[in-house]
Amino acid sequence: MRPFLGIALALSALAVACGGGDATTPTPSGVSPAASAAPSASATPAATPAVPSQPLTIGPETDFPDDTALILETGCWQCDGPATGLIRVYRDPAGNLRTDTLLSDQSLGLGPRVIHTFKGVEEVEPYFTGIAVAPDGSRIIAGVCIRESCGTGGLDAWSADSRTILLESSDGGVTWRQIGELSGGGAVIGLVGTGVLVATYPAELAAAHFMIFPDGATLEPPPGAENGWPFTSSGEVYWQRGGNLLRGDSSEFLTLPGESPQIYRATVLGNPTGTGLALAWIGGENDRAAYLGFFDQDAALLKTYSTSGLVVIGAWPQVGVVYGNVDVSISDLTTEPPPPPGFFLGWLPAAIDPDTGIANPIAHPFLDKDYQRGRNIVRAAMRGTFLRIKTGELCLNLRAAPDPTAPVIDCAADGVLLRLGIGNAQYPGGVYEIGGRTWLSALTPDGHEGFVDAAYVER
Repeated sequence: MRPFLGIALALSALAVACGGGDATTPTPSGVSPAASAAPSASATPAATPAVPSQPLTIGPETDFPDDTALILETGCWQCDGPATGLIRVYRDPAGNLRTDTLLSDQSLGLGPRVIHTFKGVEEVEPYFTGIAVAPDGSRIIAGVCIRESCGTGGLDAWSADSRTILLESSDGGVTWRQIGELSGGGAVIGLVGTGVLVATYPAELAAAHFMIFPDGATLEPPPGAENGWPFTSSGEVYWQRGGNLLRGDSSEFLTLPGESPQIYRATVLGNPTGTGLALAWIGGENDRAAYLGFFDQDAALLKTYSTSGLVVIGAWPQVGVVYGNVDVSISDLTTEPPPPPGFFLGWLPAAIDPDTGIANPIAHPFLDKDYQRGRNIVRAAMRGTFLRIKTGELCLNLRAAPDPTAPVIDCAADGVLLRLGIGNAQYPGGVYEIGGRTWLSALTPDGHEGFVDAAYVER
């Protein structure tokens, strides 16, 4: 492991932006980091955690899972710029690793962003001001700055003429539609119910205003909330005040161990059984460690793992494994061929065992030659036996029964990953030969279940 200085560099890299929008025009397919802020340092010596921490162990590399698709945020690693998009990595039916671009400024086809500088009018690329992702990838909202500078928590100058649009995907990031606009710019923070929490900037150097889009409900930071910046999880809003996490109504949610702990990645994950949650944080200035804690359903701390590197979490799709990112050095790896000497590795996606604290890095494809190295932050994990739609420019009907005349429930676009469904009372999940066609029970990313023609899916 590299010394704790690596955390400082990583925190700087994670001090990225977030964004918002109002229209319903479909947009082509298209990733960014969740809103996170570099923690403020505390001069108070750290206290011993209430539950003694165990070392987070870097185990041997593990293969990319067969039954899981990871959605990852892309962007440069050692920089404080915004995310550049989202990708999806999974194994196809032949077992080959496949990487699909879900979100990028090029895939959105938005055209240039017009800015006014001392040089005059310039045209530059739009950028993401934040991406909110459900842990299972079923819903994603991205903010994109398309005019001037949208005020992203200090990364760039605010302008009254700024414009941020909000884009939404409900099929795992394959298709996008514009759902709104934030005049004066703004940042996407996280999903809240059927809406999204955004920050807007009413004036230059003014504190951010927080609201739920689209209903416009405003949120005020509780007294003493650190930096006045919230985060969301499982549809709820949380704030940090000292070592306490507060709910949106200012009531206490949980207390972190140690003196003046700081959350550096705003992710609280609930486990698949609904009986616990996970959270990553770091200690104060004199506590040179990062922590990953697991709590019960009443937010009581059960286990704590510590590391001198960095750990973030993104998805808890099944019992026994949390997917996230860990700080890895070349000496930790046995992969062949090894990275060249002096290669900056940073961190890798990893499968983390909550019971043992062993993090197994997923080296491939993330260390493969010509693969886009960078953040590759795990934002969601989709599980199942996947059925990838292959229709070209058309969408594939999801029908209520394995019959070409059955009502259409949904129409899934080319490239969407359906999961093998369980069917219904009349047609339990499986394969049906009806009407001269083969039908498969299928489940869309946002939970619609029905039957699709097997001729138009990869399986």
